[in-house]
Amino acid sequence: MHNVRSVRKEVLGLRSKSGSLAKAVSQRTSMFRTRECPKSGILCMEVRVMEVVLAEHAGFCFGVQRAVDTVYEQIENHKKDGRPIYTFGPIIHNEEVVRDLQERGVKVLSSLEDAEELSELDRGTVIIRSHGVEKRVCERLKELGFDVVDATCPFVKRIHTTVERESGDGKIVVIVGNAGHPEVEGIRGWSNTSADVIGS
Repeated sequence: MHNVRSVRKEVLGLRSKSGSLAKAVSQRTSMFRTRECPKSGILCMEVRVMEVVLAEHAGFCFGVQRAVDTVYEQIENHKKDGRPIYTFGPIIHNEEVVRDLQERGVKVLSSLEDAEELSELDRGTVIIRSHGVEKRVCERLKELGFDVVDATCPFVKRIHTTVERESGDGKIVVIVGNAGHPEVEGIRGWSNTSADVIGS
């Protein structure tokens, strides 16, 4: 955690019978606890004071920011022609951003089946999310007549390229991660052979 400092103070000398100071402190902060010294009967109170300083830079990582910017660019590009814009899966794991895009007319395709059910008139631009997708997904979307804009994070894309190349050379691909996560599913889908996933 950046720029977070905690200071510990101990308040001593309170008799266990007198709880007035304890009550006053409890109203000011909930970050305290009390204990009684077994020999002296003195009530000791430990107060933790924490200062939280907001980091200068906060926000999305490079790949996610690039994907979000890509969607907004596509919205601007298609204002005149009115072609539908879709993302394949939520562009990122951020409900506020996804909601804002939906309010601007961007729809989410959850699967290839969703894409296949659309009529030819509704087949506009599909933006691939930052997590990336399986190779067959991109190929099928193009076959269906969609314009595919790949907003996969370049670092993830590099893994796709490596997996495709190394599996093509006959090497065994092992992915460490959550098998159900979209990024892992996407990476697995670029292997020319069956890739093994080990849960992390």
